[in-house]
Amino acid sequence: MTMARGTKPEGNLSLVLKGIKLRKEIAGLLGYDSWASYVTETRMAGSPTNINEFMDDICTQAKPGAIKDLERLVGLKRKDLGLAADAECTLESWDRSYYHQVLLKDEYGVDNELVRQYFPLDHVVEVTLQVYQELLSLKFTELSDFDSWHEEVRCFVVHDEASGDLVGHFYMDLHPREGKYGHAAIFHLLKRKGPQAAVDCMLCNLPAPSDDGTPALLMHSNVVTFFHEFGHIMHGLCAEGEGNSTRLAKCPRDFVEAPSQMLENWCWQPIVLQRLSKHHTTGESLPEELLQSLVAAKNVNEGLFMMRQIYLGTLDLTIHGVEVPQTEEALQALVDKLNLDVSLIANPPGCNMLRNFGHLMNQYSAAYYGYLWAEVLSADMFATRFEADCFSKKAGMDYRKMVLAPGGVGDINDHLTRFLGRKPERTAFLKSRGILN
Repeated sequence: MTMARGTKPEGNLSLVLKGIKLRKEIAGLLGYDSWASYVTETRMAGSPTNINEFMDDICTQAKPGAIKDLERLVGLKRKDLGLAADAECTLESWDRSYYHQVLLKDEYGVDNELVRQYFPLDHVVEVTLQVYQELLSLKFTELSDFDSWHEEVRCFVVHDEASGDLVGHFYMDLHPREGKYGHAAIFHLLKRKGPQAAVDCMLCNLPAPSDDGTPALLMHSNVVTFFHEFGHIMHGLCAEGEGNSTRLAKCPRDFVEAPSQMLENWCWQPIVLQRLSKHHTTGESLPEELLQSLVAAKNVNEGLFMMRQIYLGTLDLTIHGVEVPQTEEALQALVDKLNLDVSLIANPPGCNMLRNFGHLMNQYSAAYYGYLWAEVLSADMFATRFEADCFSKKAGMDYRKMVLAPGGVGDINDHLTRFLGRKPERTAFLKSRGILN
């Protein structure tokens, strides 16, 4: 599967090459030395120089842990193959996820198939909506009579809990089907303007119930994804003021993920996990031992994961930099070098992820670093305002009014400084990922 994905479709590499050359040409016509300089000028980071400094700092702090993570996975592979402890052994790119699962199950007691039994989809959806209503002081009411494109689609109207004012509507379309968009995403269907409230839609491809009556069961990672995507819905609906190009979460690309990433933290709080979980046959919440194992394993192999994110961000900035690769061979050499140097795992021969890295051909060109940039902000927001009390009404309303409501109007750093009581910093992020004690 790894080889197939890395070598097909064959023609895509030439299209990537054409795209990055055209972008460099466009940037030059507009007076910039690179596409990265052009598109980052209006983002929080401000310039490729600032982004490289940011990624270099995280890389320096994460790499020692990543090397230990790699050594541990190699050790598991040696054991699996019956090799001596000092025998030569290489972790291939297709080994990483497999031995990560082995590690979770054998050393942390996290059996994802067992965990799934406690997360039936309908219950997760119901509790997630409850949590968001409590946190943001909103009231959701499901509609039974509405225009729909499929019988599985659900629609809700949202009001402010205290005033009863209309906030907006959202649709949920959760299960895969023929011809449906294949990724998890949200779409802003209507902007707020006069009497017209905002309308958003959430698309996911979560498991559907089985024909034998077994409910759809979610991996914990699916639960986190659902929580995350619904955070984008709230960002869109809670943006205040008349709809325009900066409203409805149309904030800088390197901030847009932060509000949803911040809300992922709720999926790791024991008090919330107990509410989110409900065994599909017994009705029991996650047993304490399994819950604690799940939380304890949160940062397993985090160093390796971090280095891979830095690799992807570095690859993105490099192909959109001052010196653009001129041939497919140069693109291949770049991927081969960066993969090993940064992610610490060799690129499979002939494979090139640029053939399938769709982010870089859409709105994440010269912006993939934004996932890490936003995570730093999200970790700071959670640690500063919610870690002590994740259901604080005061913090929840401040978050809604100071962070979500402005949308993309004004300087995001000013909004965050007001919410945090100081300028954002990286310490909480590094601690939350186990990189700093």
